[in-house]
Amino acid sequence: MRGKIAFGIIIILIQLWLYINADYVYGAYSSTVRNVMLAYFILLAILSPFVIKILLGIGIQDVPNFSIGFVITALIMFAIGGAVTLLTGEVEKGLTLALGFGLLHSLVKAFNEEVIFRGVLPSIFGKSLYSDILSSVLFGVFHVAVTNASLAGIVFLIGLGFIWSQVRNHLGLMGSTGSHFAYNLAALGVLPKILGG
Repeated sequence: MRGKIAFGIIIILIQLWLYINADYVYGAYSSTVRNVMLAYFILLAILSPFVIKILLGIGIQDVPNFSIGFVITALIMFAIGGAVTLLTGEVEKGLTLALGFGLLHSLVKAFNEEVIFRGVLPSIFGKSLYSDILSSVLFGVFHVAVTNASLAGIVFLIGLGFIWSQVRNHLGLMGSTGSHFAYNLAALGVLPKILGG
């Protein structure tokens, strides 16, 4: 059980560290970042009985599938270049800030969204194709601000959510989380910085 507890709890502790140290990591953006993180913490808290069960199931055995999801998506994102970066913008404010936003978009947003939209909600809705579709629609609507309420952007994210549900079906929740990590880092424009490019 210790191996399973470690990963989920460590990720939550890193999120809390980012929240507490936002002034240092994000500087002028710290207030905005804290508000975003608080929203994710509230979402996790509302669904905490289900979230805790998922967090307790994440362990060392999930690292290979996380890595496969991450590497495949990173290669795809490198292959299509900057096309997706235009959706969310690029961080060019220095390495510390770029890494900080990379952590926000991966360890906070991607991880928590996968726990909620590919873990908790499909479970609550009955673990079927329809539950994956409904969760994906909610995922797209959840990102309405990211898309500037663009119908095309929302539909794109609904499709992306559904793709991640299929990745989860084959590689588990941490496989879809690895894919989501790589996607968010590439869309933010920090994947090359984090990988040393």
